[in-house]
Amino acid sequence: MKKGYVEKLRQDLIGLVGKKLNPVSKRYAYSDTDLEVHIKWRPLVLVLGNYSSGKSTLINELVGCDVQRTGQAPTDDSFTVLTYGESDREDTGIVGEHEGSHLFANEEYPFSSLKKYGQRLSSHFAIKKLNSPFLKDLAIIDTPGMLDSLAERDRGYDYQAVIGELASMADLVILMFDPHKAGTIRETHESLRKTLPAKTFEDRVVFVLNRVDECGSMMDLLRVYGTLCWNLSQMTGRKDIPHIYLTYSPECQSESSKVQSYLEEITSHRDKLKDAIFAAPRFRLEHLMSYVEHHGGRLEMLTSALMNYKHGKFMTSLKWCFYGVFAAVAVALGLVGYFYYQGSFPNRTLDWLMGPKQWGLVGVGAGSAYLLWLILSVPLARMKFHRRAMLSIDSYIKIQNQTEQDTWDHMKQMVLDFLSKTNGSFSGMKVRRDHRHVKGAIKKTTKDLRKAVSQLQNG
Repeated sequence: MKKGYVEKLRQDLIGLVGKKLNPVSKRYAYSDTDLEVHIKWRPLVLVLGNYSSGKSTLINELVGCDVQRTGQAPTDDSFTVLTYGESDREDTGIVGEHEGSHLFANEEYPFSSLKKYGQRLSSHFAIKKLNSPFLKDLAIIDTPGMLDSLAERDRGYDYQAVIGELASMADLVILMFDPHKAGTIRETHESLRKTLPAKTFEDRVVFVLNRVDECGSMMDLLRVYGTLCWNLSQMTGRKDIPHIYLTYSPECQSESSKVQSYLEEITSHRDKLKDAIFAAPRFRLEHLMSYVEHHGGRLEMLTSALMNYKHGKFMTSLKWCFYGVFAAVAVALGLVGYFYYQGSFPNRTLDWLMGPKQWGLVGVGAGSAYLLWLILSVPLARMKFHRRAMLSIDSYIKIQNQTEQDTWDHMKQMVLDFLSKTNGSFSGMKVRRDHRHVKGAIKKTTKDLRKAVSQLQNG
């Protein structure tokens, strides 16, 4: 019942995003792919970490079979999506496998946006369908191990950008460390410092210290744990210490480590980590709500800034049109004075007001002056306004809290790029309509989803 209800809400949300938000996103170059792509597939768990942190070992344990290669040295430099596949067999195993080109071209999957990273990524991207009950409600993405040298430049694609794309789709991001390199990998630092904060939410990132059975004693574990906490505080910029799950693989445990008494104390951590992974589908609605609020809020701010720009440009044009009236009146009075002092009027009286010829000349002169003013001054005023607006674009948006400031920091350059590309020439009516559609979509979606989440939580 709940599963069907959640699925119906998800389908309704996909339709709403595709109808209301996606056209606005494409019109203002917010995203080069459809926004609904990231939410039309199943819940995703992204697993990151350096090459010896135990990512593949954890995944093999979760799915119940040795589907990913493991080892102390780098064993796999590919992104692997693990998802459920129907099979008549009772045993757990691979029932289907496809390369990246199949995923990128198939609209069933949310990975079409990765095509832009080239053939090298396509050849290092794959999907494996497994007959595993664990994967019925979610999918897992295993990633290449992070490196500590400049070798990532030889990957042939932008590793951090790909990680960011996948993180933005994921409902849960697991970042794994091992005792020997507790948060000292350079690519890990870049991911935590720049990529993940820009692409996902802080509460979706889970930190795991794996292979703790390799610590010689409780004191060694405490030193490693303290080192990791320190490194994370420096990389994330957080004053508080994030929760870190401590875990290990009993199957890979050596005989010498089995005597470590402290391992009994952290058994609950392994169970809690699994619970956090199993909970990813249950948090899907909340994540969808956050997704719409996140991208909808950005689009709302973008259209708001463009509306304010267009209003300022219109008021500038109106002001200079009004100044043109004074110019036309000045020319008209000048012509009247000229005719008066040239003696064109009988007895130099006000009888000239009845003279159609003089009146026609005054009207033509004033009208020509006004038209010339509009042709010459208004475009110059608009150009000056555009240059000034590009330098003071912050004044075209009203910031009320830190969340809006963070959103504006992300959208500011996008607004400037759009204004530069169009040179400020776009339809104000369309922007106003788009702003209204986005605002309405956010309001409706947030209301419906919050109600649905409340109902599900209350049973």
